[in-house]
Amino acid sequence: MDKLDVIKSTGTSGINYGVTNADVIARLRNWDEKYELTLAGIEADIIVLHLGMLPDDLDAFVHEVYEFSPDTVDKYFGYYADLISITGELGETVPYGIKPLVEGVDLSCPDHGLEIFKRSILRDKIVCLWWD
Repeated sequence: MDKLDVIKSTGTSGINYGVTNADVIARLRNWDEKYELTLAGIEADIIVLHLGMLPDDLDAFVHEVYEFSPDTVDKYFGYYADLISITGELGETVPYGIKPLVEGVDLSCPDHGLEIFKRSILRDKIVCLWWD
């Protein structure tokens, strides 16, 4: 059994972005050859991947993921600036795991989510594809 068969049977897609189930499988097959993927979670619109090997050009990979699954950055890492602002307003501290990802990042920069995503991959070797 092919490890990507479960993606086919789950029907995972980003149909709201024109990304079909076949597109998802093809992209993951390509990435698996390069980065030795482990599937860590699968739902209809989410896939969590562990990278066995980091890409040589992480900046290019982050942009490739963003083009394929923009919600990964736009609706997750891109909201870290808001999260930090809200926690500050509430007198709370920034969650432990987030602080090292945002240290030194210009959160006013429109592309700050890409940098935080890249740092997250470097630290955790995890990529979550999400099509909301």
